Amino acid sequence: KTDAACVVSLNGRLDALAAPTLEERLAAVVERGETRVVLDCAGMDYVSSAGLRTLLISARNLQQKGGTLAIAALQPECRSVMEASGFVSILPCHDTREAAIAALS
Repeated sequence: KTDAACVVSLNGRLDALAAPTLEERLAAVVERGETRVVLDCAGMDYVSSAGLRTLLISARNLQQKGGTLAIAALQPECRSVMEASGFVSILPCHDTREAAIAALS
């Protein structure tokens, strides 16, 4: 956690097995009162439709609380999935964790 945002690092696969855990973790972050959340995806190498759904639900939950979810450091494979599904136009995506934090500040 930085002063500007709560950073959650994702590693490995964001698929149907991992998505519920991430959804719970992000819901807890929102319940704690965080309004600016950065998902650092530098270590995430795969995202499925279940993972995309979790990102969308989490972004909406944050929005309802007056907050924002930003994505950082997408790997090329994950970026192409998010671009193809239109998620890059829904969720702010930044090249680095620092850029995402700065954008939320």
